[in-house]
Amino acid sequence: MERAVDAELAGLECLSGIPGLVGGTPIQNVGAMDKRSRRASRAYATLDRVSGETRERTAAECGFAYRTSVFKGGARDEIVTAVTFALRRDGVPTLRYAELDRALRDGGATTTLRGVRDAVLALRRSKSMVIDHDDPNRRSAGSFFTNPIVSTAKADDVAARALAAGVIADVAHMPRFPCVAGDQALGRLARRARRLRQRDAARPVGVSSKHALALVHHGGGTTSALLDLALEIVHAVRDRFESRCAGAVIVADHPLARCA
Repeated sequence: MERAVDAELAGLECLSGIPGLVGGTPIQNVGAMDKRSRRASRAYATLDRVSGETRERTAAECGFAYRTSVFKGGARDEIVTAVTFALRRDGVPTLRYAELDRALRDGGATTTLRGVRDAVLALRRSKSMVIDHDDPNRRSAGSFFTNPIVSTAKADDVAARALAAGVIADVAHMPRFPCVAGDQALGRLARRARRLRQRDAARPVGVSSKHALALVHHGGGTTSALLDLALEIVHAVRDRFESRCAGAVIVADHPLARCA
């Protein structure tokens, strides 16, 4: 991302600070700040690890949707070996994320590619979402849960329950985002379940103190412990808000990969 910004190529600046390699981004259509990697990419070279065959997929052939792609389904045996990006030379940043827009205005930062990249990194750092060896939340599995997609009526029902329980002061305070199909994406309920944020000193995994959906490793943990914690959170949110789709965990071939 930094090389693209230095070259005045627009399209990737909002993805700054995400750890990982380029080949991993299409698997679950990695995104941040309302920016998806697919929006800046055009072609994907893949290698079938079973047959050894190579192919090139267009973005349209990858079945991209919210945190998913064909690489998590029918094409899961394909390894992405290269990605072709279509960036805009001397382009201006496209700001779709309200929090980023506010950060730029409040901080007096310019809306240049460099200014946007710096603001993105600052926001991610404030949520312990960049690699920082001095951050106690640094060993993180990232935003572990996807926002469940529910009907508008269901989102209204959950908001009403949250209001009645005193979790929010106004139904407008519950984060919700419109989907293409017209329904609502309902997320971040775990932020309101405060007891889940408390760190158990004896537990090797826990919830980040800076991000309610990020699970972190305190040392000595196992995958099993991480998945147990994730399931505990899903059940806690479901029980509190009586939602049939409290959250989906991004773990392939695990029961949590579907809404609990």
